[in-house]
Amino acid sequence: MITIKDIAKLSDVSIGTVDRVIHKRGFVSSDTKEKVEWAIKELKYTPNIYARQLKLSKKYKFGVLMPELHQDAYYWQEAAERVNVYDNAIVYFMLIYNFYFGKEVTYGNIFK
Repeated sequence: MITIKDIAKLSDVSIGTVDRVIHKRGFVSSDTKEKVEWAIKELKYTPNIYARQLKLSKKYKFGVLMPELHQDAYYWQEAAERVNVYDNAIVYFMLIYNFYFGKEVTYGNIFK
């Protein structure tokens, strides 16, 4: 995976300069900007969306709505187990809430 350190090394500028070019903030001379943009194209850099989300400290909330598990001869049991596996695996990126229809659910402020 290509990082901004690789871009900085190839374009012979600082990591901070690469960051300013990528995020279009602060002043960067046109020559330096061209060198950084060339290095980005040459290395085929794409931003890491997971790292960006960690840096921004945003949390996303997802809800899963399915029938109660005892309905439909436990047809939804495997799906519910998979949701729980993924819930544990991505706990640092987002929150997953399970809702089952067929019983009263209090949603509160979960999705606000």
